Amino acid sequence: MRVFSRLGSVAFLLVLILRAAQLEPAAVARNAVDLLVAQKYTELRKMLSKPMQETLTEDILRTRVAKLMNELGKPQSFDAPEVHKVQDVSVVVLRGHFAQGSLDFQVSVDPKGKIAGLYFRDPQKKPEPAPYN
Repeated sequence: MRVFSRLGSVAFLLVLILRAAQLEPAAVARNAVDLLVAQKYTELRKMLSKPMQETLTEDILRTRVAKLMNELGKPQSFDAPEVHKVQDVSVVVLRGHFAQGSLDFQVSVDPKGKIAGLYFRDPQKKPEPAPYN
């Protein structure tokens, strides 16, 4: 009986660790980018927040994003993620290096571990500061 009790405790602990890793913003962002690069859009859309699911349809992914991924060519490597906290959202930037160039993936992860924003940036161009009145 003790063996089963210990196994149950270990299994429960592993589930908690795996769950925490799933909600880690950098891990969430990397998983999303991997799905995006692999063009697994149905799986990717499951990771999106409700508003993002309404905005980023599978059709948009298949037409616009697939074109970009195909132009970049085969993925070569990814740099370590940069994570920035903006209010309650974690903004993760992953620079991907591909056969035809590099691209920064900016993935906003909400506190529930859902993708709340997804942007693509040319790493050679500096983002322009937001205009303030």
